[in-house]
Amino acid sequence: YPESIPVLESLSKDGWTVGICSNFDHRLPSILKQLGVMDFASFIVLPGDCGCIKPQRDIFASALQRAGVPETHVAQVTCLHVGDSISADVVGALEAGIFPVLVDRRGKYASQPPPPPVPASCVVVSTLTPVLETAAAVPPMDRLPFGERKGPVLMVSPDDIS
Repeated sequence: YPESIPVLESLSKDGWTVGICSNFDHRLPSILKQLGVMDFASFIVLPGDCGCIKPQRDIFASALQRAGVPETHVAQVTCLHVGDSISADVVGALEAGIFPVLVDRRGKYASQPPPPPVPASCVVVSTLTPVLETAAAVPPMDRLPFGERKGPVLMVSPDDIS
C-alpha cells in the first residue's frame, strides 16, 4: 500500500520501535526487504521463531521481547499492534495487553462498529495514515524508572503494509 513506507518511516523517526508480527512463513523477511519495509522494522517474529501463531499470547510476548520489552513490563510501555484480523490481531493484542488498531481497508466497519469482542476503544482505520495520529494520541506509560523505560513499540501485521 502506498502509505506504508511513509508511515513506518515517520513512526521510526518519532522514536517508535517498529516490528513485524506475522503468521506468514520464512519467505516474509525477503519479501518485506524487497518492498523496503525492513528499512524501518527493527524485528520480525514468525511462527517458526516461537512455535505459535497469532492470536496466541506467546507470539506477542516474543515480539515484545525482540523489541526489548519484558512481558512483565507491557503495562509500562506504549505498545500498538496494527492488523486486519479481529480474531488474530485485535483479540491477540488485547490478550497480550497491547492496544489494538484494526485496519479495515474494505470499509466493513465504516458505518457500524466491529462486533464483540472488539472493545469500543479499539481504533479502526481504513489506511495506515491515521495510525500516525493514533500513535501520537496514545499516552506514554511512564510508571517505570526512567532508565528502565522502553518503547514505544509498534507491531504491524504485514498484510496491512504490502
